[in-house]
Amino acid sequence: AQLPDIVAEAFFVASTGRPGPVVIDIPKDVFVQDVQVPYDNGTVRNRIMMKYKPCQVNKEQVNKVAQFIQKAEKPMLVVGGGVNNRLKNRDVLYEIAKKADMPVSTTLMGRGVFPAGNVYDLGMPGMHGTVEANYTIQHCDCLVAVGMRFDDRVTSNVSSFAPNAKMIVHVDIDAAEIGKTVTVGYPLVADSADFLDALLEALPQCQHKDWMDEVQQSRYEIQSPAGSVLPPKETFAFIDKYVDENTVVVTDVGQHQMWAALFLNVAGSRQFITSGGLGTMGFGFPAAIGTQFGFPDRNVILITGDGSFQMNMQELAIMKKFKL
Repeated sequence: AQLPDIVAEAFFVASTGRPGPVVIDIPKDVFVQDVQVPYDNGTVRNRIMMKYKPCQVNKEQVNKVAQFIQKAEKPMLVVGGGVNNRLKNRDVLYEIAKKADMPVSTTLMGRGVFPAGNVYDLGMPGMHGTVEANYTIQHCDCLVAVGMRFDDRVTSNVSSFAPNAKMIVHVDIDAAEIGKTVTVGYPLVADSADFLDALLEALPQCQHKDWMDEVQQSRYEIQSPAGSVLPPKETFAFIDKYVDENTVVVTDVGQHQMWAALFLNVAGSRQFITSGGLGTMGFGFPAAIGTQFGFPDRNVILITGDGSFQMNMQELAIMKKFKL
């Protein structure tokens, strides 16, 4: 009798707040029964909504964050996958970067949410990231992290992460993530979209010219090796010519994934589909097929490695059958 409510609640939990998988454990004796259960979706939804109160952005806290950025000499913003759930965030983030005059780094799951190729864009942080992103993290005095979880690929040794930051602000919709890895000075449980809208409104016009000059000087041009080997940078620069606003890039897991994140300038939110966190080899080809089904009029490019491709290469039959 409880099962319809439980299934409805599972879908609600999976699709709201921090999106993610939910497991329903159904005992075998329940699973094999034929049941007739009265079900009213409206009533169930109202009950669930009362159980899960959505977190509201606190304007006073947002004003405080704006003050931290304004008063800092070397502020920076790091955004992750939690910001990559709304198309408008791309424009809002760029306006925040210009208004605050501060650099922005995007994690693997946040790629595409910030426009590439401008003075504020640092690329990806961490062990697979850019020199300039990591330099900025190590030398900033105020780090504002939004919708990212400080995973070990970003922080490496936590004790030496952002050693000069007098203030670390962490904004996340999942309270369990805040303080889990990195000790933060100012926690804020909020939806990233609501927070970014409020921050853009609260931010005064700032000037951090000396800091921005320092960041620009840290930029490192990757040199390709001499010889007959086709270098990754040149390979991906060639692919990048075909990546426009109508293109979705999908990757598998491995070195090619990191090259794609580093060298491809994805032109929009949710247009870089990759398996972060657990990093599941074999993810790419089925994900590319699903992406093409979802967006039949868009170009879909899959970047994969030999090991990942072998795991699901039989799906070529699906591609052929549906003329994808």
